[in-house]
Amino acid sequence: MEIEENTYRLCFVCGMDNPRGLRVSYRHKDGETSAKVIIEDAFAGYPGIVHGGIVTTLLDETMAKTIEHLGIWAVTASIEVSFRCPTPVNTPLVLLGRRVKGETRLFRTEATLCLEDGTVLAEARAVFVKSPKPIADKLG
Repeated sequence: MEIEENTYRLCFVCGMDNPRGLRVSYRHKDGETSAKVIIEDAFAGYPGIVHGGIVTTLLDETMAKTIEHLGIWAVTASIEVSFRCPTPVNTPLVLLGRRVKGETRLFRTEATLCLEDGTVLAEARAVFVKSPKPIADKLG
């Protein structure tokens, strides 16, 4: 079963009510989180190339959505990004995220950003830590 999910409406990445945001819509199926996105010129770091900070943000959010889909509120503790190829603007891109290992408090995740033909542009690994209840209450 495929599930579409969005939470905080003003989130920079997935918030549909954020006029300056990316408005990425995530889907969950078979333990993976995915999204398709086109990044506009306004988010370029160099002409025709998406800024590396935006690439990192997309990968981080994809991994966060993977954990969130499990009903767990968590925040990024550490993230490592490998940039394989420049990410072109105005081009259909695919994000894929998956949980590698989950414990009671720490969750390890991976995500990939690629072209529709499967060319890998960037990969990330992250550790998420479960949010304390007061923070989780504000988020959810």
